[in-house]
Amino acid sequence: MPAGPESAAEETFIALPTSAPTLTAIVIAALLWCGACLGWRFFALPWLRRQCGDDAVAGAMTAVVRVYARLFHRLRCRGAEALRDSVDPGALIVVANHGAGIDPLLIQSAFRGHIRWMMARDMMVPALRWLWDRERMIPVDFDRSDTAAVRDAIRHVREGGVLGVFPEGGLARPPERLMPFMPGVGLIVTRTGAPVALCAVRGTPKRDRAFESLIVPSRSSVDVIDVIRYSERERPEAIVADLRRRLAEATGWPMVEGDEQGRG
Repeated sequence: MPAGPESAAEETFIALPTSAPTLTAIVIAALLWCGACLGWRFFALPWLRRQCGDDAVAGAMTAVVRVYARLFHRLRCRGAEALRDSVDPGALIVVANHGAGIDPLLIQSAFRGHIRWMMARDMMVPALRWLWDRERMIPVDFDRSDTAAVRDAIRHVREGGVLGVFPEGGLARPPERLMPFMPGVGLIVTRTGAPVALCAVRGTPKRDRAFESLIVPSRSSVDVIDVIRYSERERPEAIVADLRRRLAEATGWPMVEGDEQGRG
């Protein structure tokens, strides 16, 4: 009696058993998948969290930025190791000169903790609002006394965060000279009592537009000049003057005053 369709299909299934090499490949793939999951859970994820304030996403972004900074900008960092030993983790105010739009990324590459930056409001491109929100940027109107931004910055530092400030209030134009510092940084220091990491950023691309420095290769460096602890009794204006003087001495750049200044 001829076999029906069901019998033929069954015979075909029986005639094509899974081969030993196929089973081996499946087992190996399963083991690799399990190994990848365990590696991510117990090694990669904790490592990413350690890079940037227990935030794995920020840690991944920081890791990418570090690779970019070292390969594209040949970044050299000096002094960060001593900083980590003395104040990391903990509240910190990072103060630096500002000559190119790439500066925040280069400085972040030198630090292990996540830096929350104060940023000129007019430089916050609306198309990148998702990034500003993700990084919790503190928008500042440098053309007037922005007390709300200063209060937000003080609160962040008091909660143990790391704050980044470019006290010149914009890009120095031409570069390699120091503009007058905004007084707000001195107030933040006195109100929080946090140490100040004074940094010098050098060798960045010399471009008129801030974001052009992201696509121009360079040989840049970030130097942690000193970690300074000011007395709570120190006057804010004295702190600002001292930070600017120290930065000028470390870089050899002139301090520009009054109508000589020009900001990008």
